[in-house]
Amino acid sequence: MTGIISLLVLAVIALLIFISTKLPGIRKKHKILDNPFSEEWKKILEDKVSFYRTLSPANKERFRERVKVFLSEVRITGVEVELTDTLRLLVASSAIIPVFAFEEWSYINLSEVLIYNGLVETYQISDADNQNNILGQVRPFQSRHILLLSMPSLLAGFEKINSKENVGFHEFAHLIDEADGTIDGVPRVLMPEELVKPWTHLMYKEIERIKEGKSDINPYGLTNHAEFFAVVCEYFFENHDKFHAHHKEMYELLTKVFSKK
Repeated sequence: MTGIISLLVLAVIALLIFISTKLPGIRKKHKILDNPFSEEWKKILEDKVSFYRTLSPANKERFRERVKVFLSEVRITGVEVELTDTLRLLVASSAIIPVFAFEEWSYINLSEVLIYNGLVETYQISDADNQNNILGQVRPFQSRHILLLSMPSLLAGFEKINSKENVGFHEFAHLIDEADGTIDGVPRVLMPEELVKPWTHLMYKEIERIKEGKSDINPYGLTNHAEFFAVVCEYFFENHDKFHAHHKEMYELLTKVFSKK
């Protein structure tokens, strides 16, 4: 009996320690969620995020709530960078826009976002990486990951309206891809099984067109299937109309994937 009591006491102590370590994070999350969305933050979204500007009033409110949830769940850190509200909101927008149709989506595979003043800290994953031109990277860290972003590239992605490049969309596309356990260019968590084969067919077809110089998709997509998916997502979310005009089949397939259609 004494042994059982000792075990129960140890279990209670362990539970109290666990609760005490989690309470600060829980309090911070509730504080963020309970605080009203400031007028300054609304103005930043209106000025910087074209996707947000196109939303109805009700969906703008949904978007703001998603921003608050994301910022309560993911730590954002500046590496020799002053972390401004604009940077926080652009990171959150990069995360939310691709999965806006999925109300319950959470980046459970992401623990922290690091923002660098220039190119991100080099960290070679494969020989294919260009170590002199890294604007963003998803870095494995145990069961969750760290996302690295170049501040100038993040800002440029939202300043250049209707371009084909947005490093935020690119890196969060990798996390969406990885949600099924593998970064392989096939985001099975969002992509219904019946669309996997058509997507794969279109991917191989477009890769050949890139090799022949007949495609306007970023040639970085030739690196591997994961990078192809990421650069296509950049284009798809950054310039819907142009992507539709140049890649109708792929546009229709990705619309089904990202809008539950």
